[in-house]
This record gives sequence, structure tokens and C-alpha cells, in this order.
Amino acid sequence: MGRVDLAGAAHLELVAGVVQLRPEDAMVEAMLHGWRAQQTARGLREETMFGREQLVRRFDRWATLDLSGPYRAVFDTMLPDATQVADPFHVVKLAN
Repeated sequence: MGRVDLAGAAHLELVAGVVQLRPEDAMVEAMLHGWRAQQTARGLREETMFGREQLVRRFDRWATLDLSGPYRAVFDTMLPDATQVADPFHVVKLAN
């Protein structure tokens, strides 16, 4: 089966053979651009798409985690500038 050029398809957002200086950032931007293309194709209003995108972009600033080592390592790698906030449930669980 060949590629299908659906709105937001990854191969339409990322250019093959280009090395990104910050690949994580490029992937997030490509994902958001593709998601916007999908929403546009579905006829969503600009206000709806803008609000959704802003919600997703907040993940770059704040990240809630459960304090496990592997989970924290993913946040440290993928969202190095995010403020990490511990999940209250897991803080109490660790304290007991």
C-alpha cells in the first residue's frame, strides 16, 4: 500500500533528508501543524483550533509526573524546559 496524502500526514509535514537542529521541537511543530490541517479538513472553526493548540502547547511549560525513574527520564529528555509537578497521589503513595 502506498502513501496517502491525507491532511496532516507525517510525510507532508516533515521533509525527508533534512537533519533538524532540534529534532524534538521540529517533531512537536510538525505534529501541531498536521493536527491543524486535520482539523481544518474537518471544518472546525479557527477559535476551536487555536484553543486546542494552546492547550497542547502548555505541555511544553508544565508536566505532571508520577516520580518514577523512567517516566521522569522521558520528561527530562523530551521536555527539558518544562516545570515538573509531582502527581499528589504518587507523592502520598511514596510517603507511606
